[in-house]
Amino acid sequence: MATILDKIVQTKRNEIAAARQHVSAEQLREQLPDAPPVRDFFKPLAAPGQVSLIAEVKKASPSKGLIRANFDPVQIAKIYERHGASCVSVLTDEQYFQGSLSYLKAIRETIEIPVLRKDFLI
Repeated sequence: MATILDKIVQTKRNEIAAARQHVSAEQLREQLPDAPPVRDFFKPLAAPGQVSLIAEVKKASPSKGLIRANFDPVQIAKIYERHGASCVSVLTDEQYFQGSLSYLKAIRETIEIPVLRKDFLI
């Protein structure tokens, strides 16, 4: 019997195969020069004399189900930033966490603190 991790790996393999039909590795490489500059994720976490916090933007989880029905990821991230989060982690897995790469992009464009993608990557 397949474990949940086996199911997740198979889901990700299927997603990768589908994504490759839409955008090639070469097309991704061509987009790199237009990518926004990298934000230092470790510097805010290592700042001396303060508590560092990575706040998570998550709509659902496999174990808890729907966590927040009224879900506005950008507003959540803005609140985290306003209240002192050092960084924001954004769930992008669609199948198991109801996340989206569009959440990551919109949050990255809106807040100034570093943003981390959280997903199952194989």
